[in-house]
Amino acid sequence: MEIPSKIQERLNQFSEMYGIPVETLKNEMLEYLPKVREEHPRMSQEKRLVLCLRLLKLQLQREEGGANSRAIMHTGFFFGCTPIENTADRMIAKIKRMPPELQSKFHPEPEVWLDYREGSDNYLKPIKGTDHRTYYFIGSTGRELAEERVKFGMLEVWGDLVTEIMPKNLHVLYNFRALPRQTDKQLPYYHLNASSVTRFRPSIEQIDYLEQERLARKLFDIYNISEVENIYEIKFVPPSDPEERKYWRREPIFLEGDVVNIIFTGETKQNIVRLTDFETYSEIRCFVPKYLTINFAENSRILAFGTLSKLKRQGSDEEEIVMNMRGYINVPLESEFVNL
Repeated sequence: MEIPSKIQERLNQFSEMYGIPVETLKNEMLEYLPKVREEHPRMSQEKRLVLCLRLLKLQLQREEGGANSRAIMHTGFFFGCTPIENTADRMIAKIKRMPPELQSKFHPEPEVWLDYREGSDNYLKPIKGTDHRTYYFIGSTGRELAEERVKFGMLEVWGDLVTEIMPKNLHVLYNFRALPRQTDKQLPYYHLNASSVTRFRPSIEQIDYLEQERLARKLFDIYNISEVENIYEIKFVPPSDPEERKYWRREPIFLEGDVVNIIFTGETKQNIVRLTDFETYSEIRCFVPKYLTINFAENSRILAFGTLSKLKRQGSDEEEIVMNMRGYINVPLESEFVNL
């Protein structure tokens, strides 16, 4: 679409002011056009574009914020995420694990589940659930990926924003603003909350799969498939002490493996990826949710990110350890860790 020169000049100014490529700003401005066209059917095309430019300017100003804005610019690539979950499901599951007397208190009727959080405004009222999703990334603060500040990161998205805010592609370096979660502790990772100003824009400088793999190996312990029995017992079996169990969580890990095959299933089932370690002949099945795009092929190598669990083999009482994948990082053939 041809852009009038005056509008193009303003886009160039915004690009210099905010450090965002002109083409990216042009595309974002045109995203407003369908809505503007619908609301102003008799308006000329040039005036519609002027209105789109104003909407883009407002968005940029909201993102930039004022002196008191807590939103901070980050740069990073996303390599996975959790499914969309609702907090009500988690609370109901906790009630089901309570002693019978508490269950009857917070679950007095078949379809009634009451909030058990003493001190909250909703205590003993029907549970109100909120949608939630966590994205996993590697990045740093600032508009460029700064090696000295690179850390693992979690970006949490809540409520209506779950379906409005999402990175379009994994393994692409994005600039985005987000709110650091308030805590008294100095965390060794970025723990962020998305807000209405969060928007993902491809960074001017991108990094390849080799660099992404290097950063992953720098930041994480990468486990071998032959170690899954020990890893499962250490990291994925809940502690017996009730007090310790309150604070215990299944944290995802990285497993390195070569892709033996990929099984694409129906719409309602998860895809399955079988990984192996050719040196020890160890194997593991990985269940890949539909929302996670498989951008690798058989005979390639990946760092699979997810949690371990035990599953009965079909037609048998024997159990096997499987991985519930939440993300992955590609290991290129050029990597020093790939033996040809």
